[in-house]
Amino acid sequence: VAYGVEKKTSRNSEDFGKGNIKGVIAPTSANNAALGGTWIPALVFGVPGDTITAIVLGAMLMYGLKPGPLIFIESPDLVNGVFSIAILANILLIPIGYLGIKAFAFVLKMKTSVVLTAVVLFSMIGSFAIRNSYFDIYVMLLFGFIGFMFERLSVPLAPMILGLILGPMVEDNLRVGLIKTGGSMDQFFTRPISLVLFILIVLVFLGGPALSLLKKAFSKSKKEE
Repeated sequence: VAYGVEKKTSRNSEDFGKGNIKGVIAPTSANNAALGGTWIPALVFGVPGDTITAIVLGAMLMYGLKPGPLIFIESPDLVNGVFSIAILANILLIPIGYLGIKAFAFVLKMKTSVVLTAVVLFSMIGSFAIRNSYFDIYVMLLFGFIGFMFERLSVPLAPMILGLILGPMVEDNLRVGLIKTGGSMDQFFTRPISLVLFILIVLVFLGGPALSLLKKAFSKSKKEE
């Protein structure tokens, strides 16, 4: 998105894709600016803002930490640590990036087979280190194969990751809600807040296709006229 906006607003848009440094600066700056904001919904609502926070939330759940409003009361040290590290990381980003730019460039020049081998190796070590179980390695390899097939078939991985992270939380809160309402689903559609959220969810899922259909119908009617 940032790249597209920069290209549209630039006076030399024809140079983009041909070495214009602004095409690198814009998305990188936008990415760094968005990192801090992704932690707000992740910690407050337990909804990851990106794949990085999704992985972190998964790790937190593994250690018994439940993201949500209560985390600021039950684990204030953790929250303070997260934001302190974020501030420190942004401060150290420039000197470390400047000093390590040659090393990063060397990694980019490495063969893909070498990089992928290292990634798989460290993934296996990390999977085994959690519970010292070989079964976790097999699970990691299975999901790695599934992810590879998803990439080959152009299936987005983000929804699957969000489902794995948010699935248990949704089930737990649904049970709590059903217990409070005596097993009735009416409260989910009649209460103001839940009704607004339900409408927003429907609009998110159906708004895009509906708008595209309306545009096609409108353009078709114009052509007929």
